Amino acid sequence: HNQTSVTCLQQLQDGCFLSLQWELDMPSKTDYASASPEMHETVRLVITGFTGGKEPDNNIMRDESVYEQDRNINFASRKAMKQHLANVSLIDIVGKDWIDLSVKEMKGRLKEAEVGTRNR
Repeated sequence: HNQTSVTCLQQLQDGCFLSLQWELDMPSKTDYASASPEMHETVRLVITGFTGGKEPDNNIMRDESVYEQDRNINFASRKAMKQHLANVSLIDIVGKDWIDLSVKEMKGRLKEAEVGTRNR
């Protein structure tokens, strides 16, 4: 499996396991960027719908999970920031081993977690 984190998230969205949305704030309004807001933007990933937890017992339904990171427009590419945020979100949703899983295996894990949540 050598798909990028962004590609995996997109495929989970295509399979109706979650909904994702990318947002950009330019200039950034964060404290981190306050010295030179015009040199920064905030890259935000908003995931809605089902997200599991890292451990099977912690699987929960969440309305919305937000991941964001400031980006210095001169030093970090937007694509790299998106990959980073997608990676962090996949660790939350699927587990640290997401990189070793196929998208089909990720979907299977999410289905199992969803059933476990519903049966409580």
